[in-house]
Amino acid sequence: MRAVAAWWRGLGVVAGEVYELDAPLSQAVLALLSAVSPAAWRQLSRGLWAGLWYLLAYQVVGWVLFSIALTAVATGAMFSVTVVGVPLLITAAAIVRWCADVERARLRPLGGEVVGGYREPADSDGMVARLRVRWQDPALWRDLAYLLGLFIPLVLLGLVVLTVWGVLLAGITMPIWYWAPFQSINGVRYHGAQLGYFPNG
Repeated sequence: MRAVAAWWRGLGVVAGEVYELDAPLSQAVLALLSAVSPAAWRQLSRGLWAGLWYLLAYQVVGWVLFSIALTAVATGAMFSVTVVGVPLLITAAAIVRWCADVERARLRPLGGEVVGGYREPADSDGMVARLRVRWQDPALWRDLAYLLGLFIPLVLLGLVVLTVWGVLLAGITMPIWYWAPFQSINGVRYHGAQLGYFPNG
């Protein structure tokens, strides 16, 4: 916590010189940071970074798991009118379970209670009976609802959160890179980030 407060204090000095930040505002932020206990700050930081990593990885892992689950279920459904469809649907149920278990493993580091998933039932007599047991399990339909039904909302939510993180990170680190952007006006090259719109100069 002292390191964070020191970092803010140093950033405030740099930002104050560049952007003329209000000193009372900087002091208020510093007091707020100091009021958080080290244990609470460690817990908060761990949760934030774990959540950020989950959202970043979901933009790739989510697409992969969605494609695998959708392909397995669609293939089984396509051949369900034939004899081949029975073993394909049994295999599709196992694939959906595996994809959902991957997501559960990724969610465990975030804390909280992870909902139990589909479990392999005891062997039944005949493939049709095994198919009925697997696809009548509510846990399998919960897994499908998460992998397929919530895929688009979760991807969009992740993109929104990551965009907000990116904008805030860019603003916090602006004292480091503000000099890098440039533009040419009437043949003259100007360096520095421009905040706002100045139509008259």
